[in-house]
Amino acid sequence: MKGKISIGNLDENLAALICYLPVCFNIVFCVVLLKSEKFNNFIRFHAIQSLYLTGLFLIINVVCWIIHLILASISELLASTFGFLFSFIGFIYMVLSIYTMLKAYAYEEWEIPLIGSYAHKTV
Repeated sequence: MKGKISIGNLDENLAALICYLPVCFNIVFCVVLLKSEKFNNFIRFHAIQSLYLTGLFLIINVVCWIIHLILASISELLASTFGFLFSFIGFIYMVLSIYTMLKAYAYEEWEIPLIGSYAHKTV
């Protein structure tokens, strides 16, 4: 299982770790990996799980942003209170990304709750 991928001669674990880097970079990298590594289930799992995590985070951010705008038009206190939740969601995303980076680097296929099972089914 421990080998190299075809792009950049990277180790599998390093490529899996890179899948979880910040938003814009990881989307492009994951799509390229999915196209080039058709038979490497370890890489495909981490690329798909990262795309699901990033997509879910972006959707939640857009919804929170809309709610924040609505609350800001009603009351500044409500908007600032909701801002803490907004920050907490970003913190959760950061912690999940770092944890999955560490697991990927250790050649583990750790499933993020609610997302990982879908990633395994997609691989």
